[in-house]
Amino acid sequence: MERSKLAKDLYNLIGLYSDYIEDSFPQKRNAPDLSFFDKVEKSVEVKQVVKKEEKIVKKEQDVNILNKRKEIINIATQIIKCEQCQLCKISKIKIPGVGDPFANVMVITDFVTDEEEAAKLPLIGNTGDFFKKWMGAINLSVDDLFITHLIKCNPKKNTITKDFIEQCRIHLDKQIELIKPKLILVLGDFVLSSLMKRFLDIKVNHGKVFQYKNIPFIATFHPKDVLQNQTLKKPVWDDLKILQNLYKERIV
Repeated sequence: MERSKLAKDLYNLIGLYSDYIEDSFPQKRNAPDLSFFDKVEKSVEVKQVVKKEEKIVKKEQDVNILNKRKEIINIATQIIKCEQCQLCKISKIKIPGVGDPFANVMVITDFVTDEEEAAKLPLIGNTGDFFKKWMGAINLSVDDLFITHLIKCNPKKNTITKDFIEQCRIHLDKQIELIKPKLILVLGDFVLSSLMKRFLDIKVNHGKVFQYKNIPFIATFHPKDVLQNQTLKKPVWDDLKILQNLYKERIV
């Protein structure tokens, strides 16, 4: 039964009792509009439905987050166990990458250095600190990025061949497919040329917008090179502003 009907019956019963106590016979009266009881009930029901839907959505989101993290771990495990090329036999330690699996921006650096191999992390030490300043200058945190290498292990001064690049690209492509970044920042002409499958001089092509896997990316000078050549700071800053504008257009 609707709440307004119950309220009306209750109102009439109380009125009838009051009439007999005061006058010994019923009085004619107009019952007030009690339809708001139904509105309140419907409002409560709507809120309950919305709450239930929100819980379902939250649960689905939690499951998606969990599944994505599992997939990232699976890819990382494949990288760590990879034995597809000679570099794997030279360098036993592989670095899958680090960062947010839901990152809007992915950063791709070249290959693992001795320092990175020891720490098992990309972009560390002075190079890493310098890179953090770059991101801070355009209001991005490295914690919100996903940073990985094109070559996941340390070449140990060995020449990197096309075969090594192609084998490692398989892992990189899996990471890109899973993370689905909106933008990619490439560090150095080695990565730029490898992604585009032809040599591209970073001095000429830095700051230009390219596409990889239908994702726009720009390349800039590697932080380690800028630390050695301070004249590169200005072009890097120009590149970072382009990245910032792309970020605002596609993400913010």
